[in-house]
Amino acid sequence: MKRIDTSVAIFVLLGLACSMPFIQPFHGAPISSLFAEWQSFLWLWAALIVACFHGDGPRQAAIIPMISIAGSLLLAFAAMQMLVWPPEYLQQLLLPICYFVSLCAVVQLGYWLRQRHLVERCLAWLGFFLAFGAAYTVVAQFMQLLWPDFSHMPFLMARLPRHDLYGNIGQASHAATYLAIGWAAAHYLLSRGSLQLKAYLPFVFFLFAGIILTGQRSGFIYVVCLSILFWRFPMNGKAAPGSSRRSVWLCAIPFVYLLQGYLMRTALHWPVMDITSAARGLNSSWNAHLKLLQVGWSVFLEAPWFGVGWGRLGSYEFLRADILPVNHVHNIVLQLLAETGIFFTAALLSVIVLWLLRLLKFPASPEKLFVLGVVIVLSLDSLADSPLWYAYFLLPLGVFAGMFETKAVRLKFPSRLTEVLVKAMGLVAAGILFYAFFEAIYVTDLYGRRSTAIYSRSLHAAELKEIAQMPSRIFLEPYTDYIDSTGRVLGTDNLSENMALNQRLLNTSVNSVVITRQSIYQALAGNEAEAKVTFLRMQKTFPDQAPEMLDMVKLAASHANNENLAGFSKWVTEAALKK
Repeated sequence: MKRIDTSVAIFVLLGLACSMPFIQPFHGAPISSLFAEWQSFLWLWAALIVACFHGDGPRQAAIIPMISIAGSLLLAFAAMQMLVWPPEYLQQLLLPICYFVSLCAVVQLGYWLRQRHLVERCLAWLGFFLAFGAAYTVVAQFMQLLWPDFSHMPFLMARLPRHDLYGNIGQASHAATYLAIGWAAAHYLLSRGSLQLKAYLPFVFFLFAGIILTGQRSGFIYVVCLSILFWRFPMNGKAAPGSSRRSVWLCAIPFVYLLQGYLMRTALHWPVMDITSAARGLNSSWNAHLKLLQVGWSVFLEAPWFGVGWGRLGSYEFLRADILPVNHVHNIVLQLLAETGIFFTAALLSVIVLWLLRLLKFPASPEKLFVLGVVIVLSLDSLADSPLWYAYFLLPLGVFAGMFETKAVRLKFPSRLTEVLVKAMGLVAAGILFYAFFEAIYVTDLYGRRSTAIYSRSLHAAELKEIAQMPSRIFLEPYTDYIDSTGRVLGTDNLSENMALNQRLLNTSVNSVVITRQSIYQALAGNEAEAKVTFLRMQKTFPDQAPEMLDMVKLAASHANNENLAGFSKWVTEAALKK
């Protein structure tokens, strides 16, 4: 049988996974990153299924890279926690499984590329895709800057009021991280001779402009750290180890970045635009971040050995009602300590640190420099944000990790059985992910068309019944319950049932609409004190959405004809005026 060379197809699919989630417009419902994350799953699993059919001879053994143990540990621990503390929804277990199985799979793909000596070719393709995605992000930022009044365009989203510019990514911190990775990709292309210096420098300054437009203090930190990394390694193979070019990278680039930021703020100074300065960025939000760290530490002390449960930080803190609830403490180590405990965190970090030591032992090369730059940027961001909770950062990093893994476990199976298992598992996994994705689009559209401020009667029982009959409904049950709950009339009819459904959602996530509806149900039930505490905590957690939630309470009171709710509505209005 003629062998099939599918390497180019794999490179293209991996490149799309590293660029399309950042090019397609950000969506706000039901999860801000739903489309971007599912795109990452789809492109990467498509690459995996193509690799399964790559014609390179019979497989004699299954080889598992050691870094895959990290994903396996995450998977095993999440499953054990769910058995001890059953989740409200099965989807809370399936989503981590989807992430961790995919992480193990992409690590395997990266290791497969190394075995077949395709790392250099693959990284060259990924470098071009990442550089293109970063450039597109900056173009989108300048479109938002110069044309702030447009509402929607294909592959370009409008700028949100009172937000810094972040292209289509949806979060300014993620945009800054992606642009820093784009710089690392451009430097890699320069190092391997695929990009000329006269094109490289303007491109880097163009990316710097995008990082500055995000208004993130992390941008300057990335520039300093990557400058040190590029100083440590020669710009090209001809530079001597003691070359003065290194001091130029270390000394000049951060100052050029600061100067460029100053010039941009001066040139673009008009009422429409307010670029956050480096000084203001470095001095802002420290108190908020310290509070987040305090939340994570307090939760860790509550359950230091095995944590409070994977993904339960937000609802756990809200139900305790003595610390401001958050979904992430914006520090990956503290997040792991709080949710999984000290034993699991220590085991996981040990696996990662050992892999980093093996990475550093690789001979100096442009490929190693590129991957090390990506690792540094994502590690820094993970200590101040939560990028590795998103598939579009986590899964490409898994591919890079597999590319630079030297240790593996060899499992011997009959070659024919190995071949059949690999292809069957790839087909099944890809089919499930694709099918779930298209059904998620349906529910997302249904979710997005609903008003979040007031209850809606436009959702018919037939629509919920249709969703309930979907084979992949287990992925979507929390969303359908949200649709069901927000479509119910806020009144005394079926009060206990409605309150129980809303409480189930509250046990799962912290959402302003769910919290406000719970306070209304508590007021309808005559629990005025609990209703006040619940609403005040919503107001403290979501201050920007408080006026909208106040309107929800007023509207519910006008329709319910309930004295308790009328009194609660009056109190909420007075509390808002006092504030």
